[in-house]
Amino acid sequence: MKLRREQIEALANYSRSTFEDEAFNTLKEIWTDEFDELGEQAVRDLIHMGFDKSDRYEMTSEDEVLRFIHLMMLWGPDFDESLDTAWASQILARNCSASLMLRQLEWKSDQLLNAEESKQ
Repeated sequence: MKLRREQIEALANYSRSTFEDEAFNTLKEIWTDEFDELGEQAVRDLIHMGFDKSDRYEMTSEDEVLRFIHLMMLWGPDFDESLDTAWASQILARNCSASLMLRQLEWKSDQLLNAEESKQ
């Protein structure tokens, strides 16, 4: 059985659409306040942006892409390029696997959030 290019593209689009819907529902459940503040369309735009940005860092699994989008929700959509989160761009510039980059980003995020909480 041979798949035509159009069939492969349709399958890829279906998979991406399904993932985007699942990511949307996950964000709605976990980031309730932020979701309400941003609105549905802005969240969908953020998911699209996260999908495209995560590809730059060779994040290919749905889990990796979703984790990257969660980081975008936490630090802002341009956290990977912002001077305010320069630590993130330094991690993303390393020559390591996407999985390791995400673990390092999440670890650093935990450190910064815990330090902020201890100040309060």
